[in-house]
Amino acid sequence: MDIAVIGGGASGLAAAIGASRSGAGVTIFEKLPRVGKKLLATGNGRCNLSNARVDPERNYRSGDLRLVKAVFEAFSPSDTLAFFDGLGIPVREGEDGRLYPYSLQAASVLDVLRFETARLGAKTVCGGEVTRIERSGEGFSVSGAYFGRVVVAAGGIAAPSLGGGRSGYELLRSFGHKITPLAPSIVQLKTDTSLTKALKGIKIDGALSLAHRDEIVSRQSGEILFTEYGLSGPPAMQLSTRLAGKPISGFGVLIDFLPELAQDELAAMLDRRRLRHPERALEDIFVGLLPRRVGQTLLRSAGKTFEHTCGSLSPEDASRLAALAKHFHLNLTGTLGFQDAQVTSGGADLSGFSHTLESQYMPGLHACGEVLDVDGDCGGYNLQWAWSSGMVAGRCAAGGF
Repeated sequence: MDIAVIGGGASGLAAAIGASRSGAGVTIFEKLPRVGKKLLATGNGRCNLSNARVDPERNYRSGDLRLVKAVFEAFSPSDTLAFFDGLGIPVREGEDGRLYPYSLQAASVLDVLRFETARLGAKTVCGGEVTRIERSGEGFSVSGAYFGRVVVAAGGIAAPSLGGGRSGYELLRSFGHKITPLAPSIVQLKTDTSLTKALKGIKIDGALSLAHRDEIVSRQSGEILFTEYGLSGPPAMQLSTRLAGKPISGFGVLIDFLPELAQDELAAMLDRRRLRHPERALEDIFVGLLPRRVGQTLLRSAGKTFEHTCGSLSPEDASRLAALAKHFHLNLTGTLGFQDAQVTSGGADLSGFSHTLESQYMPGLHACGEVLDVDGDCGGYNLQWAWSSGMVAGRCAAGGF
């Protein structure tokens, strides 16, 4: 049986390998000049290919988590590690369970996937976007060629510069599939910058908490980058997954500039500084703890001017500054768009697919990866969905399960 795989990203390459290993002849159709461009950009070029702590209920959002669980049972994260080990890619574990190729090079992951598709005899047709699939007898016509089965792995709308687009949704919609609302995810946060303009370009190791009407929704730690529009860095990107597709009203973010210090401990430290070094400039009260511009921003927020000295502070001032450093509130105004997002939230409704990822509306049509209504947290979870769903779709399309 010949199978067409529409899309040469992570899920498409997994589907091609799964189908080829199950005995099918495979042709990969990729609209870009080469396969795997987005894969090369993942994990800042290091390819965060999975996570040691995958939990479908905790780490993924979808209209049908039962189907997501079934896919992971059919091809698990441990199966993924064995798969890559067999291709010559041992992995190493980083922070928060993130798994990387031992080389820390995304190019090595793409290389072994290309090597394997070539070894298995899969054909690759690049440089042309598939915008139409027609039913032809018991199979399908794709770009003038006949295929017994088709796997749509065309990805989402996020990151158009890396191949993102709408074609996969439109292909599935043409066969009756519903597409749920699309929103950018794993993307930078836009905030009120009236208090943080002076911090543009500064990076700190801190913690961000997403709050909705005074209730903490999520807290993330790591490197925070201040920008002209708001916040970037892993904690901000991770918090954005809780905002995808939701009205922004009522949401805010709290910055903890010194997460390793308790608030009362920090207050006592600042109080000692004002007593021991009363002659120092007030803007130096946070010296050794925070970058100067961060300290200045906290002082401005507390209504302090810089012509005074540390000795001008009261114990109450020290307590207030400590509270600001631990709970610095910014109003959220939104996120950046699809052009900056790593992942698309939303997609083809899973109610239209069986546990084999075959269409309920068109026998022989399968789908996998980001084109489906499944998105995961930052940290390797979305690539794990790509590997698992791609392998399941490819194998099942070829009758391998």
